[in-house]
Amino acid sequence: DAGFVTDDKDAESNGNVRLAAELLKDYSPAEISKMAKSVSMSGISTSPFNYLGKLIKMRGKVYNVEQASSTILGGQTYSILMTVANPNSPLHLTTVDFTCMTDNLNVKAGNYITVAGYYCGIFAGENVYGGPAHSFVIVGNYAK
Repeated sequence: DAGFVTDDKDAESNGNVRLAAELLKDYSPAEISKMAKSVSMSGISTSPFNYLGKLIKMRGKVYNVEQASSTILGGQTYSILMTVANPNSPLHLTTVDFTCMTDNLNVKAGNYITVAGYYCGIFAGENVYGGPAHSFVIVGNYAK
């Protein structure tokens, strides 16, 4: 899997985000979309280690788009937070944090989009009530 860490699902510590960004530089968005395998969020949420480092594609609803302040990935990047259907989740939705490496992004909150990129792991944080919150981290260059 091109050197991806597949035994640590913590996207902040496993180094997969940086590796994904490096690999994406060699492919156009159209190539990434064509190579990516469509997956369900229910599959990833029940077996997250099986998908680490894999090139995946999924569809969801955008609820936030921000220009990323970090230059760690080089070039223009955006953080797209979206919800994806997941029957295994209590709310039947799972949050995906999609880092999109592109110079031209035409996506707004409320849009339904398809994204393609490398699944890098899970970000664990706190929700506004202080409880646990998790988002699945994908780094790619395709968002339409």
